[in-house]
Amino acid sequence: MWIITKYNSNDSHIYLRMTEHNFPPLLNDRLLRAARGETVDRAPVWIMRQAGRYLPEFRETRSKHDFFSICQTPTLACEVTLQPIRRFDLDASIIFSDILVIPQAMGLVVEMRPGVGPVLPDPLSDPSHISRLVRPDVEKVLGYVADAITLTRQGLQGKVPLIGFTGAPWTLMGYMIQGGGSSTMAQARSWLYKYPEASHKLLQLLTDIIIDYLVMQIKAGAQTIFPKGATLKSLEMLAKDGDYEVIGLDWTVDPAEARKRLGPNVTLQGNMDPCALYATENEVFERGARMVKSFGKSRYIANLGHGILPDSPIPSVEAFISGVHSI
Repeated sequence: MWIITKYNSNDSHIYLRMTEHNFPPLLNDRLLRAARGETVDRAPVWIMRQAGRYLPEFRETRSKHDFFSICQTPTLACEVTLQPIRRFDLDASIIFSDILVIPQAMGLVVEMRPGVGPVLPDPLSDPSHISRLVRPDVEKVLGYVADAITLTRQGLQGKVPLIGFTGAPWTLMGYMIQGGGSSTMAQARSWLYKYPEASHKLLQLLTDIIIDYLVMQIKAGAQTIFPKGATLKSLEMLAKDGDYEVIGLDWTVDPAEARKRLGPNVTLQGNMDPCALYATENEVFERGARMVKSFGKSRYIANLGHGILPDSPIPSVEAFISGVHSI
């Protein structure tokens, strides 16, 4: 089984083709069939950040290991990736990792602070700090991600496909300059105006590293990569480009409008509001079912419109999956 993905950043177009290892046969290819526009018996469903803090088994693992130790230890990353697959009737797994392993590989310190999230204590304050960065040998420095992917493909025993991912260049640049997450990205955005050449240099460096990182993941066994976080206008541009198989939508995008503006030849993914999981189980079930009816079963992958929240109720997650699969 293979899937073609196109990664587009700063007008760089890279086509990736997965090469198979000697993995167990894939028993549930519903997600990959939907991605290619083939017939499916029901809409596939997975949940962004499905391996994470809302699961008691993850919290148990986390109580014994710090966050990046889990990311950097293939057996632990594999275990955490498999946890939601054991619990729920999901149609895909996604490797447990973090987008900030790339800044780490480039020489920046990244800490995961309780109650705060990721922090880069020594961010890039001005273009002179770019000299602090290194262009890593991705397969050597981030090889633990590849090992985790290959180990997880074996551990899945063909039950569902495995998704890989990376942060986009602008997202990573934002963290590296802001020193953490930001709702405004004001410092990073100011670089675009104050230091356009340095901004381009940093974005190109990140893009080159990300390309190597994605290729490594696919070689290791990742079966697709997932996108998120664009406006409808941006999504239209991607759809018109014609080479993207799947486009992810957040919960602000109306399914009918998305179908109308993006056309019939693109698979859409999304897009229930993660906060909707706080409704009653019956309401969550109905919302999941209505969402599939709105998008249609053809060329559709069900998901939340963003990552699942840390205190999301387990029964609501089950209701969401059941609602999707009921259509």
